[in-house]
Amino acid sequence: MSDDSTRAAMLEEVALYALGLLPRDQAALVIAFIANDDEAYAEYRDLSSTADALALTADEPVDSARTARMKERLMARVRADAPRRGPLAARSIAPACWRPRWSSR
Repeated sequence: MSDDSTRAAMLEEVALYALGLLPRDQAALVIAFIANDDEAYAEYRDLSSTADALALTADEPVDSARTARMKERLMARVRADAPRRGPLAARSIAPACWRPRWSSR
């Protein structure tokens, strides 16, 4: 890998680091890169302020535990409803006026 492509890859890592998406071991490498490169530091500063501003626009933070509980409740309802409705209930049946005249249904 050339120095230019290595540098470009590291600058992409700076973006991921600014968004908080890097694992700890990769983050340590990026921190060292940022500390020794003025352009990388400027990129990080710009991107992290943008990421912070974006985070402030969210209605509320994502709570993975709450999301998991909501998904489990929804799936429990689906599983409970499935035996009553049968396997064909999920199919959309077109109204008679939408069916071709040669259709037997």
